[in-house]
Amino acid sequence: MEQVLWNSADEKKKREWITKDANAKIIILRTIDPSVKSHVLTSKTAKDMFEKLSSIYKRDTEETKSQLIAEFIKYEYNKSVDVMTNIAALQTLAFRMNNLKHTVYDIMLMTKILTILPDHFKHFGSAWDSTAEDKKTLENLRARLLKDEEKLKNNSQSQDEKVAF
Repeated sequence: MEQVLWNSADEKKKREWITKDANAKIIILRTIDPSVKSHVLTSKTAKDMFEKLSSIYKRDTEETKSQLIAEFIKYEYNKSVDVMTNIAALQTLAFRMNNLKHTVYDIMLMTKILTILPDHFKHFGSAWDSTAEDKKTLENLRARLLKDEEKLKNNSQSQDEKVAF
């Protein structure tokens, strides 16, 4: 008689597990992107579905990380916008890479900013090199570039006004 009770309890647990697993599979199928459903439809358990989805998104994350790194490395100064917009674009790439666990340190970002500056900012590099190490921060770099850009604009406007007279 004990054997019958034990088997009955096991059967009840098994049925509960099957029900919970079926519910989990339904939830997964209802919440994933339709383009991914075909990858998990043949899964026997919710755990199998989860593992397949994890491998897909891990691969996608690695591909995205590689793509962002390439974009960061290839980024060139966009002359049709101001210096702050260019810096913001680089910071956005760095932020996205950091979110994918690929750390972009401020020194890397500052170096990239300095290397993409157009010719009319080339004097800025030597001025920045002479800056005290404790003052070489991303915030200071941005502030100084903004100030320099304003000077360049004012000088350009002054030259245009002289030509007009």
